[in-house]
Amino acid sequence: YHHSLFTDKSVSANIVQETMLLVNSAHPKYLSERGLISTYRNHQINGDVSLAKVLESLLQNNHLNAGSDEYQNIIKTIKNMYLNAYYSTENKGHEGLGYKYYSHSSSPARRFIDSFNQYLLYFQLFHHLTDRDYYDLEKTAKEIVTHVNNRKLENAEFASEYNYLRYKEKILEKK
Repeated sequence: YHHSLFTDKSVSANIVQETMLLVNSAHPKYLSERGLISTYRNHQINGDVSLAKVLESLLQNNHLNAGSDEYQNIIKTIKNMYLNAYYSTENKGHEGLGYKYYSHSSSPARRFIDSFNQYLLYFQLFHHLTDRDYYDLEKTAKEIVTHVNNRKLENAEFASEYNYLRYKEKILEKK
């Protein structure tokens, strides 16, 4: 059972999505079990069981009217939960997806972190690393996750400010 099985996507789109989820969970697990460096996509819901139940009900029943306040509040909560996901060189799991190990590694054409994770895998498997190489690689990985997390926050802040200015009609749509 996975929520993507109940979406209006095509069978092929679901296969691609499920394959990407599998790769994104198997890749960091493989590295972690061998004591190798990886960047993880961590997400903790912080024990909000009531929210999890509401989301589960939504995914199974889809009974809300898209214009309702309840629906809008749930969408806002989901967005806030998503923004709480972050990259780290320490694995904390991805509770939102229900994975003990999770990272981004399946779409190097879309995200830098995917490309970097593939580089980490390749470099650590096919090069004999000295202790110095390992620590340098670990330091680089920590710098990269810090940079990517900071950029995500900056982008979210920009989007929020932009949307506010659009709402206040300080920025007009080009016609």
